[in-house]
Amino acid sequence: KRMLLGSTVLLGLSPTLLSVTSIALSEAPFVVVTLGFLLVLDRVVRDRRLSTGTAAALCALSSLGFLVRYTGVSLIATAFIVCAATLRPWTRPTVIRIIGLGAASGVIPALWVLRNIAADGTVLGPRYPSPDSPLAVPARFVGTVGKWVVPMEQKLPNVVLGLIGLAWCGLVASGLLIAWRRTGAGNGTGTGNDRVARRELVDGLGPAVAFTVLYSLQLAISQITTSIDVIGPRLLVPVFVPVLMVSAVAVSAVATHVGERPDGARITTIGAAGLAALLVVHIGFGLNDAAFAARDGIWLNTPARTESQLAATTAYALEADALAGGDAQLFTNDVPGMWAGTGHLTLHWSPRRTTLRGVALEGDLERFVTDVACTPQPALLALYDDGSPNTYNADEISPSVQLTAIATTDDGTLYRVMPLAGTSAPDCPTA
Repeated sequence: KRMLLGSTVLLGLSPTLLSVTSIALSEAPFVVVTLGFLLVLDRVVRDRRLSTGTAAALCALSSLGFLVRYTGVSLIATAFIVCAATLRPWTRPTVIRIIGLGAASGVIPALWVLRNIAADGTVLGPRYPSPDSPLAVPARFVGTVGKWVVPMEQKLPNVVLGLIGLAWCGLVASGLLIAWRRTGAGNGTGTGNDRVARRELVDGLGPAVAFTVLYSLQLAISQITTSIDVIGPRLLVPVFVPVLMVSAVAVSAVATHVGERPDGARITTIGAAGLAALLVVHIGFGLNDAAFAARDGIWLNTPARTESQLAATTAYALEADALAGGDAQLFTNDVPGMWAGTGHLTLHWSPRRTTLRGVALEGDLERFVTDVACTPQPALLALYDDGSPNTYNADEISPSVQLTAIATTDDGTLYRVMPLAGTSAPDCPTA
């Protein structure tokens, strides 16, 4: 009961969940969809029955999860594998129902992939090769667990956080092994009650463990093959609640096992005090982060972006151009920041030399020159002083196009962009 209470408090005030839900990113709704999916799947496992309504719910939630985040395909795999492992015997109706669940869940992803191919010829949108080595991925996983255990990312070196994460993974693995053996599964001689307890253990943790493994595996493959954001608390937050649940069971098993030793009471008291201290630290950091966010804003909601003079000047220039009957293209070295400051939806990145992960972009400056020359609308270039370091600056762009400064503010400069005089027009793409 104490472990359940502590886990519930941690879920409500965890810096991990608060940091994700404080920003309008797709991880927050994906976490909600995932938890709903796991609740439905848990009912299937406990009832040993896949009804039409339950199958429809699993199909709908996994499809919705895919539409929110492409990693939602792991929900489809989880449902198929868990149902196939749980619903025994494999009679013909059962097999048909499981295959039907997998096929129906794959309809929306298949249609979306076809839409992508029709739109730009890619399966999942433009992608760049990964700059990461396979050895970096496990280190990021255990480092993230370390940040979950001790939320002091800014105060502790990554090596220390990695060791903390590795130690916690070892503790959880030991606890699960103890829980498994205590049900009588270790030697195959368990009593009837032991077998019931063993089944309850597997049924209770199976869906959460399956989803955690499959989601993490898909994320690891994506990290190795594609230039995505570095694996960390944000990308792994969908498995935070399942990992917390599994950890609570494992730590309880360890505490029960240790408590049976002659000196167990003293050891468990020390361990409980340590976990209580960790919980207080989590609550403190969570409340502090919430107060800081409410006071100073977060990312795009900070005064640096919402009250940006460059954004205000750019919005005025766009409005003036629109009143004159124009529809200016807007390029900037901070697309999210300019969107937050102007509300303008049609934005383009200024020429970039690399992606956000440092993968070289060949020909992006040439693409910019072609866009300016081949589009009849005027072009504006808004460069923040603290914009993306992956983009070219004005001195690097000016040899390729004509830049005329419209306004210089305390946080950047707005330029009007025109093709260089006397240069031949590029081969413009046809519609």
